[in-house]
Parts: sequence; structure tokens; C-alpha cells
Amino acid sequence: MLFFMKNNKNNNMKMCSVFLAFCGLLFSCTAHSISLDSTLESWKYEKLTLPFDFAPNIDYQGVKEHKLSPGMYQLKAKDYFSYLLLFKIKSKTLLIKSELKTLLERYNKGLFAQAARDNALHLIDKIKITSVQGYKNNYHATLNFYDCINQCQQLTIIIELEQKLINGDLLIMASASAQPQSSDVWDTMRRTWYEMK
Repeated sequence: MLFFMKNNKNNNMKMCSVFLAFCGLLFSCTAHSISLDSTLESWKYEKLTLPFDFAPNIDYQGVKEHKLSPGMYQLKAKDYFSYLLLFKIKSKTLLIKSELKTLLERYNKGLFAQAARDNALHLIDKIKITSVQGYKNNYHATLNFYDCINQCQQLTIIIELEQKLINGDLLIMASASAQPQSSDVWDTMRRTWYEMK
């Protein structure tokens, strides 16, 4: 307080400007470093560069991270087919609803084609985002999918996602699961994103 009292008005303004710039830099660095790598240690982590070999029709540049639950392919597990996705895309604008739908469909069809056996590829056209609800930053989507590690069981996957712009990058943070949204795994995924922000 005494420091500001002893300095003139111009110096005070300069100091405030420097302080605010520093705060902005500190925030942007923290937000820009969002990563799934150090979260949920028992979940399987992977990071890939876009565009993907398995989905070359995704037209974005950047990276994708995901974490798969321990029970991802265990039919009776309480976290069966549950995962976190983080897209970091070079973009100065948020994606609109139709763009998010296209991204999620192409990504999931590419994954399915990579994992499915030849006799299951006829199902690929049935992998669809059947609904997308929300606006601007927050969306809720429903995905029709098939788990071909378990006899191509048909699944309804719920996806909750948030998108935000940080320093010329678009972050899309998504939780997805075949489990009811009232289940414990959803609490775990939502808490993970909350603690990262």
C-alpha cells in the first residue's frame, strides 16, 4: 500500500498493467497444459496426432488423448465401456453442432473399422451420433456403437463434452460411457475434468 502511495499515478497504472499481464500469462499457461496423462492412474492412457491413420477424413490438426477405464471391455464391470477424450485442435473458433457430430462420427467409425473383424464391417454404417443437444460450449450426444471385442454387442454411448478456446487451440473435453449417467463412473469422470480446470 505504501509503495503505491509514494509513486505517481502513471507508475501505478504501469504496475497494474504489468500485474494483469502476468496474471493472464499465468492463467493461459496453466489452461494450455491441460492433459489426461497424470489423471486416473489405473486408467489406460494414449496420445495420438491428428489426423489419424484410422480416420484420415478428420480434417483437423492437433492431438488426441484418451483414458480407458479399467473395466473398458469387461461386460460386468461397473465402468464397462467408459472413457475420457481430449482433443487439442488448431482452431480459432468453437465447433458448431454439425461439426461436432461429424468429428465424433468419423472418429468412432475409424476406431470401429480398425478394431472390428472383417465379418463385422457391415455394421460400420450403423455407427452414428443419433442426437446432439446443447449450445456453444457444452453438449450432450448419443452414439450408437458396437463392441466387437464382446460379440459386437450393440451399445448406446452417452457423451458429455465441453469445448473452450485457449491461445489459438480448441480443447474438446469429453466423457463417454455405456453406463447410466447416475453411476459412479460418471461421478469419477466429471470430477476429473473439474479438478483439471
